[in-house]
Amino acid sequence: MYKYLFLLLLFTHLTSFANDEELQECLSDQTCIETTTAGGNKSVFALIDIIDEEGKVIGSRLNKGSVITDIFYEGVEACYRGSIAHICNMGELMVANTNIYYTQGGHAKIENFKCYALNQVINFEYDVDSDYDEELLASVATLKKCE
Repeated sequence: MYKYLFLLLLFTHLTSFANDEELQECLSDQTCIETTTAGGNKSVFALIDIIDEEGKVIGSRLNKGSVITDIFYEGVEACYRGSIAHICNMGELMVANTNIYYTQGGHAKIENFKCYALNQVINFEYDVDSDYDEELLASVATLKKCE
């Protein structure tokens, strides 16, 4: 079972690179996370449906390769557009990308990912298991609803 899950995640990860789509803004009908660094650099991460030949949605992917530790770090502000469930799905995809990078020589993997919301504020809580630290680093990313 885990073998098939890993293969599915790997396929999704590899196809996300083949289909990277750089977005300048989130459209009103898209589910997105928008980030701004302390230096003012902006990024948009969107959830994109994977549709089969019959037009049925069979999954989802991110618009670009997205490692959660490269997106959320000190000084980054984030907001979201879309449903809480879809944003939590995006967080899970970012964690999967991070862990796939780890299996391919990356230096950090994510454990204990949780996504929850309170008063329209979403929190991603997770532990970073890094090759450079002996202990897990507890991390929280807070996303407010975009105005």
